[in-house]
Amino acid sequence: MSPGVFADYHQVVREQGLLGEEEILLCAMALGHEDPEAPENGLVTARVPVAEFAAFHGFD
Repeated sequence: MSPGVFADYHQVVREQGLLGEEEILLCAMALGHEDPEAPENGLVTARVPVAEFAAFHGFD
């Protein structure tokens, strides 16, 4: 699957009224296992609740 595979779906979502002109559509997935010894996995950041920056539709 090409990284650009989702590039055109924003228009479909926007046509359904689920995405405003000032919004973007992002889809990402991380696969694998954490290496707790890797330096990049030691960074802990502050997080806001997902409801403050995302909306989920169709999961009722």
